[in-house]
Amino acid sequence: MARRGQRGGGGAGVDNEKLYKVLGVEKSATADEIKKAFRGLAVKFHPDKNPSPDAADKFKEISAAYEVLSDPQKRETYDQYGEEGLKAGGFHASDASSIFEQMFGGGMFGGGGPRKPRRGEDIGFQLGVTLKELYNGKVAKIKINRNAVCSACSGKGATREGAVQKCTACRGSGVKIVRMQLGPGMIQQLQQPCDVCRQRGEVISEKDRCKTCDGAKVVPEAKVIEIPVEKGAKNGERVTIYGEGEQEPGLQPGDVIIQIREKAEPDSPWERQGDNLVYSTKIRLVEALTGFEFHITTLDDRVLVVKSEPNTVVKPGDIKVIANEGMPLKGGGLAKGKLFIKFDIIFPTAADLADEKKRTQLRSILPPPDAIPMLPEGKETDEVFARDYTPSQQQQQQQRMHNHDDDDEEDARPRGAQCTGTIM
Repeated sequence: MARRGQRGGGGAGVDNEKLYKVLGVEKSATADEIKKAFRGLAVKFHPDKNPSPDAADKFKEISAAYEVLSDPQKRETYDQYGEEGLKAGGFHASDASSIFEQMFGGGMFGGGGPRKPRRGEDIGFQLGVTLKELYNGKVAKIKINRNAVCSACSGKGATREGAVQKCTACRGSGVKIVRMQLGPGMIQQLQQPCDVCRQRGEVISEKDRCKTCDGAKVVPEAKVIEIPVEKGAKNGERVTIYGEGEQEPGLQPGDVIIQIREKAEPDSPWERQGDNLVYSTKIRLVEALTGFEFHITTLDDRVLVVKSEPNTVVKPGDIKVIANEGMPLKGGGLAKGKLFIKFDIIFPTAADLADEKKRTQLRSILPPPDAIPMLPEGKETDEVFARDYTPSQQQQQQQRMHNHDDDDEEDARPRGAQCTGTIM
């Protein structure tokens, strides 16, 4: 086979670049680079993950390309003679679902078809991210602890061939049948984990056990993996990293399943509602009545200069909207949701309007109040002042009333009652 750096060749007019372009790799790509490229594209265009009507055809195309370029002999034939050479050699592309199953341990459409092979256990993990990180996307790194196939014995658990024997105590099942006499003619049969082989169904003599894994075939491993968080990802969304879960000899490895959780940020003015964003802000009464202008630093660090439309009045709780400034839409290119701005109005304090001249000016500018109705004739009237009130005042008042009731009960008790007992 030609060396990687010398690939190209091929006869005149032979197209031997198409399959490399399908996977997005150079013709000098190594086997690992081809495998990595296929993994990424297979997950992206798998029909179970991608609702696009073209996804299935694209998935078959990249699967066929990978089947050729991952096989050294087929790749050599393709590099020399192109697809015509493959056809002449009797090559036919395998079913795309079987290639995906071999790579990831799953069926193509999740329905019928070949039975899925047994796999190692999946590893679940929750990844906390901020709203800003969900907006911009990121690649997070997490450390996982898993069991990996022992490299010292290649997952055999023993240092020599033939050292692994079927457990005679459980006959290789990993469980033992235990019978208990409950009474005359009454026997209960129970299954218990085999304590001889530790549920493995096989035993290895101590002298033949691998010194690295002590016959367990797997060893604990800590590994750092990268988790892609796409722009516009939603709270609770799951990201699957295929083949990075628990390993067992003879089985396909499990997956790492990441659940994205948005971190709570109580002091943030931002709130997400689906594909939209809500920004809470405060403006002064004069701005609410005469127009406002303020800046918003967006979640991707741009600055929006927000102005009110002419001749508008903003009331407490009013909401304004700005199109295409919400959350990025997944798969939507530059499209975004809406940005809603929720207003709270800062009213002037009593100190701000202590000057009677200012009050007079306000009265002359603002619309006049409704006319005070005439007082009814022949009825007694009282002039009172409405004062500030807070809920804590109500609690204090209730406590005082409760204490007053207790005092009344104390006053009702008989006082000065004399002892009627006898002193011995």
